[in-house]
Amino acid sequence: MPDYLSVIGFVAGLVLLVRGADLFTDAVVDTAKKFRLSTLLLGLLVAGAEPEELLASAIAAGKGMSGIAVGNALGTNIAVIGLALALGAAIMPVVADKPSQRHGLIVLVFSLPPVVFLLNGSVTRWEGVLLALLFLVYVWYVVQREKIEIQLEEVTTTQLLAGKAGGEEEEDEDDDDDTRPAWKVVGVVVLGMALMAAGGELLVGGAGSIMRWLHLSETVVGLTFVSIATSAEMIVLSIVPISKGYSEITIGGIIGSYAYNVMLTLGVAAAIRPLAVSMDLLSIDLPVMLGFYALLLIFTYQGRLTRTHGVVLLASYLVYLIYNFTLR
Repeated sequence: MPDYLSVIGFVAGLVLLVRGADLFTDAVVDTAKKFRLSTLLLGLLVAGAEPEELLASAIAAGKGMSGIAVGNALGTNIAVIGLALALGAAIMPVVADKPSQRHGLIVLVFSLPPVVFLLNGSVTRWEGVLLALLFLVYVWYVVQREKIEIQLEEVTTTQLLAGKAGGEEEEDEDDDDDTRPAWKVVGVVVLGMALMAAGGELLVGGAGSIMRWLHLSETVVGLTFVSIATSAEMIVLSIVPISKGYSEITIGGIIGSYAYNVMLTLGVAAAIRPLAVSMDLLSIDLPVMLGFYALLLIFTYQGRLTRTHGVVLLASYLVYLIYNFTLR
């Protein structure tokens, strides 16, 4: 396929993937509003949910492109911290409260099994199933803890992006959501999934062509082009809540995204087809991902991420990108 068609296919796939994820996420947000979940939990389960990454890695795995599948999962986690969170903190300091700090440690514990599987040099189909189940256990635990201990101001990412904080003026809108026919909600979910599936196919196909055109490895393409493209929406979901004074949405989204990718994205991809993990990923990218997460934990336990922290994270990510394109 000609080079320009590869780029067009990649971009078209990204547009369909993001639009499908928007529709799918809106339905989840409506459900979250009905159950009146806290802002932190909403960030963990909605802003942190990465259907784009999941579909991209799953399709890549089905095509036998383990490098793109694993590279996308790890690269996205690196990008959401080193790029999305970094940009947000560089614009305005991010306050990290106690619930965010606690959930950061919880995810650290839950992410140990996938790290162990990766260190073995491959992720088998059964290990993938275990990781997907582990993510469900993690969600159950977070829901239970949230319902018992955390009471934060109610707000949704949709309202934040619209510039609303979810006050009494939204009651009529909430009532409309409550009375919306179930078939409409199901229709939105199905449409979102269909768009994501078509977009993921185009995205992965375009990435493969770009890989051959630029003579890059699958791993580098997954770690850079695919991961940055599929995490683009997280950049918006990091900057907008911070600017409106809802830092917990950003921190929750980053933590949730990290958990989602190392457990569910990696798990589903491996369940479709066992994943081979290259030595480059083990010796370079896995330590980089863990290092970025360690920095996130250190900064949150200081109570806030300053502009300096954001610049440090962003500079580190740029160095990592330069290394990928020049030395690999």
